[in-house]
Amino acid sequence: MNKVTKKYLAILMAVIMFITSCSIVPVNAATTADTNTIDEGIYYIRNVEYDKYMQIDDSGSGSGAFMELWNKDGADDQLWKITCVSGNYYSILSVESGLALSVQSGNLNKASKSLVQETYTGAYRQQWSFEYTTNGYIIRPRSGESYSKDWCMAAGTGIFTANGRNVEQREYTDNNDHKDQWILESYSVVFYGVTNSDHDHLSALGVVRNDLLANKWNNVVLFGGAMSSSMCKSDLLSTDIFTSRSHGQVILYSVATTGASTGILLNDETGSDAVCFYSHAWSGMNSGDGNIESNEDYSNIDVALFIGCETAYGGVGQRNLPTAIVNYGATASVGFAESISCSAANTWTINFYSKMRSGATLEEAVDYTCNLASYSSGLRSAVISGDGTIVFPQ
Repeated sequence: MNKVTKKYLAILMAVIMFITSCSIVPVNAATTADTNTIDEGIYYIRNVEYDKYMQIDDSGSGSGAFMELWNKDGADDQLWKITCVSGNYYSILSVESGLALSVQSGNLNKASKSLVQETYTGAYRQQWSFEYTTNGYIIRPRSGESYSKDWCMAAGTGIFTANGRNVEQREYTDNNDHKDQWILESYSVVFYGVTNSDHDHLSALGVVRNDLLANKWNNVVLFGGAMSSSMCKSDLLSTDIFTSRSHGQVILYSVATTGASTGILLNDETGSDAVCFYSHAWSGMNSGDGNIESNEDYSNIDVALFIGCETAYGGVGQRNLPTAIVNYGATASVGFAESISCSAANTWTINFYSKMRSGATLEEAVDYTCNLASYSSGLRSAVISGDGTIVFPQ
């Protein structure tokens, strides 16, 4: 079922059921000492009242398309690149279309008018300020400062209480109605550089992290050392891009070469003290181990990279980490079917992220990076599960 079809089914259900939802949560954007200044970067923008995310109506890419609220699905039409343009004023550009959130030119002093996307020109109706409150941000158009009314961005009125409600310019009201308050959720990246004796699993991730931060990816976290399996599961269930550099584990069925499970080693121990996170549970797991479970939803993940030996043993569709995490919702995942060279894998990691940041698809980046690696490195055994056409936000 495509997204547009799902939209109209959801609207029909909203008419029939007319269910109201309200959720107030803490602000999730990085701020400076001046709480009206935010970090530039890529964000989801969530309405406090309805717990829905601003997106382009019907994923439209053209100028003039309206804004609406929808359940989070992680698509690029729900991602927004926020950039400081002057003082405490910011442009808000769609990652999907590259167009700017705008008040329509004929609606500068009018209420209940849908916000649209247009080519960014620097007009005040395309510049926005952010006022921090304990419930969320009040987001105001700079163009509204020329008028007596306190214009801001808000969820529109109407019969729909959930998906499909327009995002409009409305007058701010300081009451218990939080339609005019918003949460900024950073697009998140998590790196694991697991410490394993005589192996460098950290330095390449540090290079990539610094590059992403320099290019306004403001929520990039690098963990080094040892991790618990519960921490690993929590991060996989909550981040947009996940990358591990570690030893890989493959578990074979008895007297067979068929894989029963693959995993990543999360500490520098062996035997019963080793901690792993596996694709599938198996009988010999240690007490500290964890695994993907059938009742879990990993749809938050755009890309999960398991850069370690035999993490994708058996290839696509087999009992391995990339296949399992995609089966439970992730858009795409990459692992390796063979043993890989640690030092060469560091180079592979840097080259991969560089290619993805240039706008390449996942499949293009993997092909490009693998072709740079030697046959003896094992890195040409990279396996993609899921959607190889996905691209990183630009």
